[in-house]
Amino acid sequence: MRKQSGVYRCIIKKSEEICIENESYDILIRECLKLIPHKKFSFSKIWLLAAKFEIRQLNLNGARQILGDAIGKAPKDKLLKKYIEIELQLCNFDRCRKLYEKYLEWSPENCYAWSKYAELERSLAETDRARAIFELAIAQPALDMPELSWKAYIEFEKSEGEYERTRALNERLLDRTKQLKVWISYVKFEAFDSKEDDGGSDISEDDVDEQKKQSIQRARRIFEKAINYYMSAPELKEERAMLLEEWLNMESSIGELGDASLVQAKLLNKLKRRRQIVSDDGLATGSEELYDYLFPEEAQTTNLKILEAAYKWKKKKISADNFQILSKSKLEKCEKSTDTANLNCTTKIVLNLAVPSGSSGGEASIVTEVVEVEKNST
Repeated sequence: MRKQSGVYRCIIKKSEEICIENESYDILIRECLKLIPHKKFSFSKIWLLAAKFEIRQLNLNGARQILGDAIGKAPKDKLLKKYIEIELQLCNFDRCRKLYEKYLEWSPENCYAWSKYAELERSLAETDRARAIFELAIAQPALDMPELSWKAYIEFEKSEGEYERTRALNERLLDRTKQLKVWISYVKFEAFDSKEDDGGSDISEDDVDEQKKQSIQRARRIFEKAINYYMSAPELKEERAMLLEEWLNMESSIGELGDASLVQAKLLNKLKRRRQIVSDDGLATGSEELYDYLFPEEAQTTNLKILEAAYKWKKKKISADNFQILSKSKLEKCEKSTDTANLNCTTKIVLNLAVPSGSSGGEASIVTEVVEVEKNST
């Protein structure tokens, strides 16, 4: 198989060196096409050479016949793209539509073909047809580059001034994926691209300012929604940090309408840590530096965990059965009289010093209970 492939490639290379007026060129190409087992492998280049030769001979039907045979026997991206390009140059749009249909029938997961087909309809002012093609594209169960189809569809609606449709598309995309670039693209649309004015001269500056405020509020709501999602996914700390940075940049770029304090309370602390590297044998081979992010609610959670542990310890069963009284201690507040040199004790506090029963000797926790407080005159 490899030897045959090399022979055919050599034939193609030699055929390009033959003068185009030579009739043997056509014979060589056609014989080569007959010899190639197209069901096993084929060459787009030799099909295109044959079609171009027919075009140079002003035989357009012959070129179409060759390209049609090529698509029927061994369809390839290069063949279909070139055939569509030829028909576009001839302004045969109906043929282009049929070719795109063949293209997508053969490769329905090809996002490039879907986008180009919709672009063709849009160039012909067929907005509804273009929208229908985009809908068919994003409804496919498998696409090679789904982000390309979604992005082209959103840009199409935005260029048509269909802002509500653009919002709906962004929401549908977020239902499928929560990627950071999707959130950021949606926010930028609301903050900077969704100016729903008609460019009329009768629109006052107050109306324009109000529209800007509404756009900023919508963008902030999207940021809040995104932050709430990332808070529920602790493994996406870096994405959350990047989103907050984008939010802060937006607030800084919109002048008087911006409010950076909304973001600063949510900003993170970047921590530098070291992690030990362990080999497959279980031996420590060194260490590496890592960066981690500590968010405000995590710092509060750390403090709360300490308080919670102390509270649980305090709320353990404290009863006489659970404690062993060690001793009683009396503390008295006494003052020395300057006249008689006697001590006058005004307050007496009696304390029980105890340790929980069953405690190990290594524990140092002692419970102190105030038993009695007496006030005396002497």
